[in-house]
Amino acid sequence: MVRVNWYSSSKMILLWTFSGKWTSDEFYVALAECQSLLTDIDDCIPIIIDLREGLGPDNLLALAREGFSIPTSKVNQIIIVGYIPTWKSLFSVLTYTMKDFSIRVGFVETVGEAEILAEVE
Repeated sequence: MVRVNWYSSSKMILLWTFSGKWTSDEFYVALAECQSLLTDIDDCIPIIIDLREGLGPDNLLALAREGFSIPTSKVNQIIIVGYIPTWKSLFSVLTYTMKDFSIRVGFVETVGEAEILAEVE
C-alpha cells in the first residue's frame, strides 16, 4: 500500500508511507494525489518518504524516477526514511540520469529524524 497525507494539520510537510507489498498502480495513484495536494498550497515544502515497511515492484527504479519528477517549484527537500545504503545507491543512479534534478535529498533512519531535518529547512 502507498499512502500520501499531510504529516500534520499545518500542511507544511507531505508524507508518503509505503507498507507491505505495493504495486505500480498504487504508486501512480499516490503520485497523482501528491500532485493534487501540492497544487493546493503556495509554499515550498519538504516531502518525507517512509520506505521502512514497504516492498516495491520489480520496476522500482523507473517508478522512483517518475516520483522524483514532481513539480520542483513546490518541493524544497525530499527526505527518505529507511534502508539508507540501498536508497543512497539508487538515488545516485537516478541523479546520474536526471541532470536537471535540483531538489535536496536527505536520508535518515526514522520519521522523527526526518521531521527534524524538514524543520531545519
